[in-house]
Amino acid sequence: MIAISGRSDRMIRAAVAAVVTASTAAAQGVPVIDGSALANAISRVEEHARDFGLQTEKLTARSRQAELHEDQGQAYARFLEETTGATDLSGFEDGAGDFASAAETYPAVETHPDAERLFGEDQDVERMIITVAQRHQGHPGVAAGGLNPLTWRILFQSLIKQESRFNNAAVSHVGARGFCQLMPGTASDLGVDPRDPWQNLDGGARYILAQLERFGRVDHALAAYNAGPGRVIEYGGIPPFEETQTYVRRIRGYYEEYLGQITSADMTGSLAGFDGASAAWGNWSDASVGYGGHVGGQVDQAMGRIAALLDRGAPSNAKEAVDLNTYMLGERARLMALTLRLRAAHAKVDAARGLTDAADALAKSTFWRFIDEG
Repeated sequence: MIAISGRSDRMIRAAVAAVVTASTAAAQGVPVIDGSALANAISRVEEHARDFGLQTEKLTARSRQAELHEDQGQAYARFLEETTGATDLSGFEDGAGDFASAAETYPAVETHPDAERLFGEDQDVERMIITVAQRHQGHPGVAAGGLNPLTWRILFQSLIKQESRFNNAAVSHVGARGFCQLMPGTASDLGVDPRDPWQNLDGGARYILAQLERFGRVDHALAAYNAGPGRVIEYGGIPPFEETQTYVRRIRGYYEEYLGQITSADMTGSLAGFDGASAAWGNWSDASVGYGGHVGGQVDQAMGRIAALLDRGAPSNAKEAVDLNTYMLGERARLMALTLRLRAAHAKVDAARGLTDAADALAKSTFWRFIDEG
């Protein structure tokens, strides 16, 4: 049932009155009321009233829908304003403040030399020896000593085996250091840092080549490397010192052994057993010290970046809060990558040490012993 407003009721009464008046007038002054016409009139008026009510309700509903649509549009506009657009974090990536940039703190490619030694290809000790030997194979000392690129590489590798057993971390009781056991004064004269493995190899190669060029004999050059060129000149050859004579004899033995193994100047695979394990352990343990310091600096930079991000202040809207949280998660992931690389370095060192201990134990083991009792 449709409710009729007061205005509609008045309209109905007016319409009925008009019908009655018209009917009465038609009776030529005699008050006669046509009931059928009156009923029809009332019915039509009520129908119009119901239609008017329906139209009014539709208009009201449309008005409410329009208001609701407007409210929804405003709410969506606010939602878009708060959840779309970009939060400017370029300053954090570029380091526009009292903190390092992301590229500096988390480089996409590691360029630190110790990282190259730990994780890079062609960074094992044997390849390093080959590289340095090839660099100097045109030195006059090679020809003066009667060597060629192959035998020069073998001699250089034999010398390193005697000096340090391929362990760049080796330091003698008198201060000789690295692969080639360079004394501080000798390293200074050669202009190299004995702690740097590449410079140590380069300095050792240049020093033995200088002795080969001076004396023209491999045994005299080796004696000069051990006892000093002055002693070789003084005695006209290998000095009568047990240490020096043993030194030269051992290197000759290594040289002869390698001649039967190494067939080309760039051949790899000659460092096996204890030598290979010792080379890896010495190289990686030495590199891990430098790399640890490098990564420690990167971690400090990362913490500075995180502190700056936390000091940015409260976000102005939900979108900025989401963006800042997402950026912080990314920053944490990059920091975790740094620490994982450092753990990987330590794991390599531990593994190399274990292999060295195992190889050393095997080398000292005797499984069968023959005793001639006759």
